[in-house]
Amino acid sequence: MVWVSWAFPRPVAQMLGRFKEVWGGEAMAPLLKATDSLLGWFKRWALFHPAYVIRNGFQNLFGTVMAGGNPVQSVKWSTSGPAWTIRKALEQGTPEILRGKHAMLQGRKIPLSVLAQEASRMNFVGGGRSTALIQPTALRGPGAISQATRGVGRTLSTGVDAVRKGNSILETQMRLGAWLSFIDGGMAPRQAAMQTLLAMPDLSDITRFEKNVMARIWPWYRWMKKNGSLQLFHYLPQKPAYMASVGKLQNLIEAASPAWRGEADVVPQELRPKWMRQQQAAQVLGGKQAGSAALIRSWFPFEEAQTAMAAPIDIGQAYKYGLSGMRPGLKFGVEMATQRDIWRERTFPKFTMAELLSPKTVGKAFLGGSGTPLDNLLAIRPLREYGRRVWEQPTAAGAVSRGLLGGVLQPVEAKRGLKERARETGLELRELRSRLNRAIENRDQVEIQSLLRRFYQVLRERQRLGLPIPKAAARMMESEGLTATRSYPELTAQ
Repeated sequence: MVWVSWAFPRPVAQMLGRFKEVWGGEAMAPLLKATDSLLGWFKRWALFHPAYVIRNGFQNLFGTVMAGGNPVQSVKWSTSGPAWTIRKALEQGTPEILRGKHAMLQGRKIPLSVLAQEASRMNFVGGGRSTALIQPTALRGPGAISQATRGVGRTLSTGVDAVRKGNSILETQMRLGAWLSFIDGGMAPRQAAMQTLLAMPDLSDITRFEKNVMARIWPWYRWMKKNGSLQLFHYLPQKPAYMASVGKLQNLIEAASPAWRGEADVVPQELRPKWMRQQQAAQVLGGKQAGSAALIRSWFPFEEAQTAMAAPIDIGQAYKYGLSGMRPGLKFGVEMATQRDIWRERTFPKFTMAELLSPKTVGKAFLGGSGTPLDNLLAIRPLREYGRRVWEQPTAAGAVSRGLLGGVLQPVEAKRGLKERARETGLELRELRSRLNRAIENRDQVEIQSLLRRFYQVLRERQRLGLPIPKAAARMMESEGLTATRSYPELTAQ
């Protein structure tokens, strides 16, 4: 039987219509359109840095290794004449330049036209460009402000987008190079294509809803989805040892760095900020008082898989990862509502709306230095990166490296870390005192012993770091007959 038409009850039809609107993006269009202009410039500034290209190249080579390829051969083929010719022919739509040209693969001459057809079917040209797509500006009206804004945008985008376009060329060359190296290593073209997609996922392969909604809420959604699923459903089941090696990699990088002469000659781990420890920072420059640390987790593509695995145990980290990847306008709203810095996991200093919108605060926010939610909303990366972020590095080598590598290199100072640790342990002691009081009221001896054990551990840490023991903490211990001086002679109230 051939169905000519379908009929649904009115409520079902209305439900399906609403479902289509939401999943098609129409229902959320007004909300997303309100910040499309800001998102467009955010991605332009975020990608206007050599670190973006360097990091992508590094991650592509790492992906080639994880897919079983030879990174040396991959680079060799990426810079070869056949790869350049194939990319040029496909990007410019000039297949005639392939006529009569061949590539030597497995000792045989393969016409470039045949290779180009297969590369086109597998979307090797443009498969990595999608992550850098800029959402069209919402300022499309006929008014003077809209026209002026579009004019400025056209002028500035030529230079700003140069890095993004250069990265697109690099992505295509590395995809073609990895593919050709797999073929030259003995694989059939289609099998080699599958291995290439394991090394460098096709970021254009997403649904309409993901394109219209998800990719506009999370600017890097394509990478988050493709890389996260690749790590969780392919690498982790087949090569679980690589996840356990992340911590070892951190130690190896730190031990091989110019700063390493022993653990006593670098800033101790406990004096590095919590958010930096979560990013598995390895100090590579400087000494025991100050230096520069590389955030390994942000360059190796482990973050999505690690966050997903840790979510059942520490749901806060999953929320942090999801919120920190949101577009600036939405992230600004979350930080204003919670009054907390999402990435650094700390409370903002108190401020009034007048202070937040003052010219001084707004000016600092453009450089990412206001210490308010405006930093995420207004910071212009070139000004921030080549301003204070470069010169706050404690060494000249750190400043140069930061200029090239961007946010992967962060300054770390023992003095600042000691101050932060004093604040964190003080807050923990306050919380432990509150919980101890409740446990004492309830006469819960098991809870009391557990809390006291942690209480002593925190006090020992403060003593070891040379921090004063809070008098309130010492008085509580004395009230329970467990004085610091009696149980631990080295702990004295100050």
